[in-house]
Amino acid sequence: MKKGIISVVFGLFIFTAFGQTADKVVMKVGNEDVMLSEFEFIFKKNSKNNIITKEALDEYLELFTVFKLKVKEAKELKMDTAKSFISELNGYVKQLAVPYLKDREAENKMVKETYDRLQKDLKIRHILIRSKECDAPKDTLAALAKIQNIRKEIASKKITFEEAAKKYSQDSTSAVNGGLLGYYTALSLVYPFESEAYRLKVGELSNVVRTNYGYHLIQVDDIRPARGKIKVAHIFIRADKDNQTQVEISSKRIQEAYEKLKAGESFESVVKTFSDDYNTSSKGGELPPFGINQMVDEFEEAAFALQTPGEYSKPFQTRYGFHIVKLIEKIKLPSFEEYKNDLTKTLQKQKRWDVTKQSMIEKLKKEYGFVENKTWIQKLDAEASKNGEKVTRDYLLSLPDDKLFEIKGRTYRTKDFINYVSNKIASDKPVDYCPIRKLYYPQYIGEQLLAYKEENLPNEFPEFKMLVNEYRDGILLFNLMDQMVWGKSMKDTIGLKEFYEKNKNNYMWGERASVIIVDVKDDKVEAQARKLAPNLINGKMTKDQFAAKLNKKVKDNVILLDGLYTKDDKNSLIAGMAWAPGIGPTEKKDNKIRFAVITAIIPPQPKSLKEAKGMVISDYQNYLEQQWIKELKSKYKVEVNKDVLYSLINF
Repeated sequence: MKKGIISVVFGLFIFTAFGQTADKVVMKVGNEDVMLSEFEFIFKKNSKNNIITKEALDEYLELFTVFKLKVKEAKELKMDTAKSFISELNGYVKQLAVPYLKDREAENKMVKETYDRLQKDLKIRHILIRSKECDAPKDTLAALAKIQNIRKEIASKKITFEEAAKKYSQDSTSAVNGGLLGYYTALSLVYPFESEAYRLKVGELSNVVRTNYGYHLIQVDDIRPARGKIKVAHIFIRADKDNQTQVEISSKRIQEAYEKLKAGESFESVVKTFSDDYNTSSKGGELPPFGINQMVDEFEEAAFALQTPGEYSKPFQTRYGFHIVKLIEKIKLPSFEEYKNDLTKTLQKQKRWDVTKQSMIEKLKKEYGFVENKTWIQKLDAEASKNGEKVTRDYLLSLPDDKLFEIKGRTYRTKDFINYVSNKIASDKPVDYCPIRKLYYPQYIGEQLLAYKEENLPNEFPEFKMLVNEYRDGILLFNLMDQMVWGKSMKDTIGLKEFYEKNKNNYMWGERASVIIVDVKDDKVEAQARKLAPNLINGKMTKDQFAAKLNKKVKDNVILLDGLYTKDDKNSLIAGMAWAPGIGPTEKKDNKIRFAVITAIIPPQPKSLKEAKGMVISDYQNYLEQQWIKELKSKYKVEVNKDVLYSLINF
């Protein structure tokens, strides 16, 4: 609810560039100055018209004045110092800051780059020399030298890529196949590997690529249009390929299923009779959509070979058994504009998205003149090297304080970084230094750069400062309104009753008819009921007496319903009656026989508090607010500089 109120007060969250008018005091509320830039920013966000007239400014000025009076009162009551308020505002500020702390250019580039790559499938070979991120420097250098030498051999034609893969590659799965990985598309490979692969032409030898697995050389054997995704149904007969008897039985069974299909039996029917895939047999054999490398090769090839929806394959065998596949749909990649949002969400969940975050960090380093004390970190590197790439928490905490780096002239101390690291070390025993150097240190620098950026957003971006002010004032306004108006109106039952008594003639019923609906069992009972009905009008019979007489011998001969109706009520039983006591015509509808009896016309009268409570509370809230505004206007002097205000006029 609160967020909604803030939106109502300030309009939608948009980045509006406010005018270039020199900032001046447009208003004084009590002892507080209100600047023209603030008035202009909020005015323009709430105005649908680009033309600013004197009349428009005067009209909005009253609303703005009342708003600032309420905010002033909230500050006087110290509501802006409450922990709950500060916590809530900080939460909103964090949300508002997010767009400013991203490299939109890098993000958009990655999304478009990925979309373009998804248009192609690459048939890839690679050679891997394993090297972990935190291997000893000498081991890392040895692995790098080895892959570089392999590249020289291939480049000089001393050996083919396939031969080199079989001879040197430490990826045992692909090495036996000359390094062949098969066809891949974007998002299915680690980002550095993917980026280098998509840069290559067919047959071209890659540069050395570093990933978390080690060092790679890549060769692309083929580039084809992307297969995309496909939706199929299948008939599956289980068969262990090492059990020849089972294979023979299953082979005959799948052939029998195939003959049924050729004879015209529906795929769904054959699935129910034959398929061993019980998860899909009740759904006609339908599988979730899939792309390349998500099924065994034989299944993928058979599925993508189908061209027309409804077309089915001949029986084929995989290591799981025998299959027949029917094409349901080939799913094309949506247009970039259609897919952009979903693709962005997908990328944001992947580690490759860190590239865009790092791009922002690098930009901030240049923007803020980042200066690093490399000497200190080099000493730490040397100390770790002497101790087998290990350090202890006690050693780190014992180091003297020094300058670590500067961000726009602000010094960040080594002690702060050491405390940051020590909180991440779970042991007092020696721990690997590598995560400290390669993970925590860059992470710490990035966090401090972003924190500095966030801290200085109000100085760098006037519109951000305005938005924060809006949310601050909006939260204060909501809390104060809840205290002075909304909450008070709900709790002050005595005040509400007094307000109702003074104003109850504002909540009137119009003229109403007192009506009894007579629902009878059959025509005979209806005749009896009509004879007795005048007694309901002249008061000789009550409703209960009337019902008791007609239901004496047979229960539910008649059912009576009474109510009050206005002329505007759409009730077919009284619609054609004169607006006076009387008996209406019979209605036979939906196997029911009914007629209405108007027993009296009730003149206009006030609604009870219970009947009008919603309207009374709303009016009472408005009354409380108006009384409160009068008090605020008398409590705080408001001075408006009309010359400054009217400087906004552009028509």
